Amino acid sequence: MLHFSKFKIGGIACLIFLGLLFSLPNFLSEAQRFSIPEFLPSGSLNLGLDLRGGSHLLLEVDTDSVRRERLDNLVSDVRLALRRERIGYTGLGRGKDGVNVTIRDAAQIKKAQETLNTLSQPLIANVFGGFGQSNELAVNVDGKAITVVLTPEAEIDRITKTVQQSIEIIRRRVDE
Repeated sequence: MLHFSKFKIGGIACLIFLGLLFSLPNFLSEAQRFSIPEFLPSGSLNLGLDLRGGSHLLLEVDTDSVRRERLDNLVSDVRLALRRERIGYTGLGRGKDGVNVTIRDAAQIKKAQETLNTLSQPLIANVFGGFGQSNELAVNVDGKAITVVLTPEAEIDRITKTVQQSIEIIRRRVDE
């Protein structure tokens, strides 16, 4: 038979009493916890989402910023393509519907349009998953202004991929 000294039994009883005293606030309501005297512990254990009944996530993607970012990248691509071909241009920038650029020399408009058409080819295969066309090029009335416009299919695909990427990032963080 086990025999414990009275000192050990008293220590164990003291530890059990302190454990119960410190865990007591977890079983009380918030109003009852505030009424406990200050010399006693009154903090409760914060339960995680899994112990409180789960969680609810609302995922929202700012589609305007995705579109703006894509158009900004397209401005850089147009700039690089026109400089590589040594085509003079002015007024390169993001417009309401796409990227606008004005070609200085009217004789180089055809070359600029061909250059920008080749720019859309990598976008079809790599970025937008092959919808058949990625960019549409339109020549404005004066014949010198070119507007590069993303097709609706390309925009929808870009937004879909952004949402999928966001979901995957959240999934990886939650699964850890």
